[in-house]
Amino acid sequence: MIRNSPFVLLAVVMASVALATPAQPQKLVPLRIAVHTAVIGAADVIAIRQGFYKQEGLDVEWRRFALGKDGRDAMIAGALDVNATATTPFIVGLEKGVPYTAIAVNSLFCGTNHVVVLKSSDINSIGQLKGKRVALPKGTVTEHVFLSKNAPAYGLKKGDYEVANIPDSKDRIPSLLAKAVDVAALGDPFVAAAEHEGLIRSIENYCKYDTLPFILTATNKIIKERPEAVVAYLRGWLRAVKLLKEQPEKAATIYADGRGARADRCRSGQGRARSRQGDEQGAAPEGHGRALVASALRLAFPFVVTALVWQAFALWGPFPPKLFPGVDKIAATFVRLLLNGVLVIHALGTIARLVAGFAIGGVLGVALGLAMGRSRRAEELLLPIVSVGNPVPGLAYAPLFVIWFGLGNLPAVLLVGFAAAFPVAVNTWTGVKTVKEIWIRAARSLGAGERQMFRADVMLAGIAVIGIVGLALEKLVFERLEHYTVVRWGMLAR
Repeated sequence: MIRNSPFVLLAVVMASVALATPAQPQKLVPLRIAVHTAVIGAADVIAIRQGFYKQEGLDVEWRRFALGKDGRDAMIAGALDVNATATTPFIVGLEKGVPYTAIAVNSLFCGTNHVVVLKSSDINSIGQLKGKRVALPKGTVTEHVFLSKNAPAYGLKKGDYEVANIPDSKDRIPSLLAKAVDVAALGDPFVAAAEHEGLIRSIENYCKYDTLPFILTATNKIIKERPEAVVAYLRGWLRAVKLLKEQPEKAATIYADGRGARADRCRSGQGRARSRQGDEQGAAPEGHGRALVASALRLAFPFVVTALVWQAFALWGPFPPKLFPGVDKIAATFVRLLLNGVLVIHALGTIARLVAGFAIGGVLGVALGLAMGRSRRAEELLLPIVSVGNPVPGLAYAPLFVIWFGLGNLPAVLLVGFAAAFPVAVNTWTGVKTVKEIWIRAARSLGAGERQMFRADVMLAGIAVIGIVGLALEKLVFERLEHYTVVRWGMLAR
């Protein structure tokens, strides 16, 4: 009978043993992460303290960093698997060959990044920083955006102020208090805490200039060998983000625990971290009007000098007035032709022919340049032809176009288009070919497809067309004007 079978007895014994043996706990997957000391690391802090990562099956080993680039350097040393960093250190890391990939955007932290001064300071605008010392963390997006956008927006250029490299955020407020610096770029929660204590005040944040995305990165090794750990990390991180959004009071209390900071200050910093835009309106930079007047005078100076020299040569030079009229006669004739409409009619006709010609040349040149830039075969076939045609002046083709198409608007438009196509093609080809491989890798790591990459090439081509039009106008009219402008803006040495 079955009930007396030894196999039944064995099965009963094994079942009893299995029921009596406690279940083995699931083994946690190790993961090493960086936690930022600013509020952009709040989600990580909350996920660790609430046990979200452990609940997702992770054994997290974490280290604090004041700068994203320090976490990136720890990745280079093989000490971290996951780190969050700003765009500048991220791109630099790719350029250095750091084997990591962008997996998410942590936050847009422009609302938490401030330019601050002591509460008692008389500085109320970045426009007042001439001759002042500014504390910035070197090699960060905070420094880059301040130097390239914040300061230039108020007419300041390099050399108008002194930059002090203070990498750690917690050291910048003591530097302000000691008056070693006059201004500092600082993020939350340090700004919120110091404002609460009445030590500093913010004169503006970064949102007018850049949203400052913070990139969440993971090493290629962890993605390849333990992709489930990356997915588990993102699940735990998103649970903390959800808590931040739905229960900010509770999240602030958890984040403030053990940090020596009160929850209300943390709530202030977290609120600014969620901000995507700064104030759209603000007072005009002080001294902006005076700068415009000075700029206008500098730009007018060469024209005034030229007019005076011309007038002197017309009065006392060897040529008769009919061949070399004075400035007064030129101005009077210009006004007369302008008022009776003759000048306007001919000017509009010329502009129409130029615009039509440049449109044809731009389309043809962009097509040729993109083909050469993206296809080796097209480059080998077309580049010799373009290289021969490009140096030849457009007027050299004029007799041929008159013979082929006769007189009138058609040959003029076709001649302009033909002459413009060569430099547009060369500049478009150069623009496409000189796109750094590191930029392409960065775009692809952020999820850009071939269509988006192609659109980027078209944008470069459009810039090339604008450059050619600008070059033509510069050569015809504005060469000296541009020279004085770029010198004044500090883009060219005197």
